[in-house]
Amino acid sequence: MRIDAHAHLYPERFLNLIEAQGEKYPIQIVRPGPGEDRKLIISGKEFFSFAPDFFDVDVRLSEMAESNVDMQVLSLAPPMVYWAEPSLGLELCRIFNDEIAVIVRRHPHKFVALAAVPLQDVTSAIEELTRAVEECDARGVLMPTNVGGQDIDAPHFEPFYEAVLEKDLPIFIHPIPRAGPEGLRMRDYRLDVTVGFAMDTTIAAARIVLSGIFPRLQGLRIILSHLGGTIPFLWGRLSDGFKMFAGEWEWGDPTDFFRQFYFDAISYRPEPLEYAIKLVGAERILYGSDDPFFGEDNMRHCAENVLACTCLDAKARGKIFGETAARLFRIDI
Repeated sequence: MRIDAHAHLYPERFLNLIEAQGEKYPIQIVRPGPGEDRKLIISGKEFFSFAPDFFDVDVRLSEMAESNVDMQVLSLAPPMVYWAEPSLGLELCRIFNDEIAVIVRRHPHKFVALAAVPLQDVTSAIEELTRAVEECDARGVLMPTNVGGQDIDAPHFEPFYEAVLEKDLPIFIHPIPRAGPEGLRMRDYRLDVTVGFAMDTTIAAARIVLSGIFPRLQGLRIILSHLGGTIPFLWGRLSDGFKMFAGEWEWGDPTDFFRQFYFDAISYRPEPLEYAIKLVGAERILYGSDDPFFGEDNMRHCAENVLACTCLDAKARGKIFGETAARLFRIDI
């Protein structure tokens, strides 16, 4: 069974509510003209267009069948909700969770969902997480690499991590553009997606480890998108550099805790994926595609990268393609 652990779908009610805000926020969804795809605008610049496979379930199911993908784990994606005030953020999350739950109920053997939560207000985030689990059958929760520019190791997020651990849910960390001048600088040459996303994931993961979240909350399971940004290639430098410049880490060697992450297999080339597999083991890697981004063939292309890794035998490929995802997201295969 092939489970795509990194996929996105945008319910139309979710898009409509953002569109209805007009120009009130730097995040906007606009319709250029009749029959044209809606566009996401961030700080006055187009980010991407919403083609039918971004929101049409029938189109998505057809593309999954063509790519031999049996199931997808659906989560929120940019623009997410962290640009909004807490009340609007909560409303957007509730709409997303409710609408995705309808899709999951209609296609229980094709989709499972990750909860969207308004982390700009931690109390509301915990309450919506509870509702999404109990009423919408969410199997995990999405967390951005930053919340409105605030790093996710900030102390006031600790109760949220505790709530996730209590519910025995995995966290899926996904990058989001940084707000302000830093984010706009990265828009040149689309470095925001090709470089900025990877680096923000790296920073978020490093801060999670070095802030001591793993040893304080033992059993917390965190999945990093896009092969962890650059974490597989920098954690020796992160560990040794921390010891050199910041002193001894009270929980031992940070390297041991970098190995506690799970990583999706999105690498766009087999060579970095093979390196990460050798570093952390196939049981820590999950097949993913970032669907619907990077074109309709990306599900197939991401699978081909896994198949091209010469270090894998059939058993290890089985873990990557579905067994680990099934265990983390409680999918009966």
